[in-house]
Amino acid sequence: MKKKINILLLLAVLSLWGIAGYRFFKIFFLKPHNIVAAARNYTGAVPLITRDTFVLNPVSRDPFLDRSQQEIVPAKASLKSSGNRHAVFNKNIVVMPLQWPAVSYYGYIKPAKNEELAMIKINNVLFKMHEKDSKESITLKKIYKDSVRIMYNKQLKTIMRGKN
Repeated sequence: MKKKINILLLLAVLSLWGIAGYRFFKIFFLKPHNIVAAARNYTGAVPLITRDTFVLNPVSRDPFLDRSQQEIVPAKASLKSSGNRHAVFNKNIVVMPLQWPAVSYYGYIKPAKNEELAMIKINNVLFKMHEKDSKESITLKKIYKDSVRIMYNKQLKTIMRGKN
């Protein structure tokens, strides 16, 4: 009885693998007749594509930094020669002065694990930060006894203890 069940299961598995193998090799080696017949009946008419046009409105705020653009200064048109042709470049340059948040350093704690913990106040909120931690888009790079080295928007700044 057990031998018959094993034979039936083996036949079922082989048939399933046979079907899967046939479908796989059919794609690469057998020519489907439907595609050949459709290619013969092709009339060559290409459907017209209608273009959708729309106007992009200028963005008034930066979605990543969550602040609005402060000043747009148009650049002067300049001529740059490339061989015998002249190209005119006129770009609008967005000038946004970098406004650092209010940052104060209140000292550090050196626990037994040698992982220094700095007390930093950012925008009147006190944070406990380790090196390479990031809070409110400010990354703490290095902790010293009298100062910390922080990064904000790829700009480094050293903050002394008790000062901004």
